Amino acid sequence: MVQTAMSNRSFRGSLEALLNKKLLAENGFDPGLTQKENLSLFRIPVSPGRLATLTDFMDRRLASHLRVLSAPISKDIIRNLKQNYSEELPKTMRIRTASLDAKSGKAKRVAASLGLIAALKSDELRRFGERVTGKKLQPDPACQVICYEPGDYSGPHTDHHPEQRELRDGYIDIHIMLSSPKVASQLLVYERRQGMLNEVAEIGKGMSIAVYQLPFWHYTTPMLARPGVDDARRWLLLASYTIDRKPPTKRRRVKATRN
Repeated sequence: MVQTAMSNRSFRGSLEALLNKKLLAENGFDPGLTQKENLSLFRIPVSPGRLATLTDFMDRRLASHLRVLSAPISKDIIRNLKQNYSEELPKTMRIRTASLDAKSGKAKRVAASLGLIAALKSDELRRFGERVTGKKLQPDPACQVICYEPGDYSGPHTDHHPEQRELRDGYIDIHIMLSSPKVASQLLVYERRQGMLNEVAEIGKGMSIAVYQLPFWHYTTPMLARPGVDDARRWLLLASYTIDRKPPTKRRRVKATRN
């Protein structure tokens, strides 16, 4: 049997079919519970072979167009410390990424050809986020693609944006995540109980969707590859939604005119 190579069209169709299994399911979760959670994680059943086909295709088509974002801990934090336990840790990270909101760029063109931007800006994804959070979300989210390779991580941070009026009171991030079967593990540690980094979720296996009700404290541990593997990647497609806080408008009652 001759195996047909995956095309952009077949990739888009496979991704859409897998997402819709979760996005369009009517009884996949209890909104009364998820509305109260900082993070809701939903697994999408997919075979290792199919997942490998999708992630390998993204590796070949998109990985080379991402930029490395590296923000290590400054040595000055220790060198300049004057008082015991007074250190403050800024957000640190090492990832590969690209904004999909740029006016141009190779990463955006490739992501569009793969249907990634269409998936992130879809009404189905937005409505799913509204069902999970109980909040009305504005359309046209900010979009980004992130790739974790072995050792990549994001340090403790809140994703709070007090200088931006539309975000300072909270916003919603939705992550579509696909991990190559070559990935062994990556953990998300987050603040479920206020003031406590007391919950851990495995985000380095399979395919899933995570809905974040930001801001809250969280971080990802360094991504681990399976033994003897150096090309494992975890892909993260990010849609960031502003919450529509406008009160519903009252409809004016029009009196019928009788002649």
